[in-house]
Amino acid sequence: MSYDENDAAMDAFYDEMREQLYPEIINDFTSERLQSYFLSYPEAAKPAYLALEESLRLRDAGFFSAAFLFAVIATEVAVKTALLKPIVHGLIHNLPTSTLITDLVVRNGLDRIENLLFESLNSVANIDLNSFCRPTSDQKLWSEIKDLQKKRDHLVHRAQMPSSTEAEIAISVASAVLETVFPIVQGNRFTSTRTRAYL
Repeated sequence: MSYDENDAAMDAFYDEMREQLYPEIINDFTSERLQSYFLSYPEAAKPAYLALEESLRLRDAGFFSAAFLFAVIATEVAVKTALLKPIVHGLIHNLPTSTLITDLVVRNGLDRIENLLFESLNSVANIDLNSFCRPTSDQKLWSEIKDLQKKRDHLVHRAQMPSSTEAEIAISVASAVLETVFPIVQGNRFTSTRTRAYL
């Protein structure tokens, strides 16, 4: 996919948003605003949890490529709708405007939202995605997410099938996002593994 003027316009929008709003946002943004999103939208993580559960079923049935794909889907949906969307929603006080900007932000690739997500998570939940690693990995979680996206693209566009080990890694990454990072951001309202925060 080539970089065009729409991409340049979105990059300019993110840069302007970061420069003009970010210092004020970080000082102003409170965990109460984030919590209010989860109270208003208690099923925010439901699609991501469902995708992870489907991934586990597919893995258990021996369908490793499909399990890999659903695990990557679970991760991306969790990052965009259970982590980033509540943050963006909490930054903008006007509901119609926040919905529009949130939808614009989450439609774009993870590279474009990286700074906003990292700084917000660090400020609001004391999670540093620049250094956060899963207990069984020395690679940064965010690097794993980006690597899995590339492998997903290779699967979808080149039919390069992932191994069972890669499927397990994808499941572990999705689990880390949904069962470690998300509960911290959400305020630990749901603490046990796969607690179905969406129910």
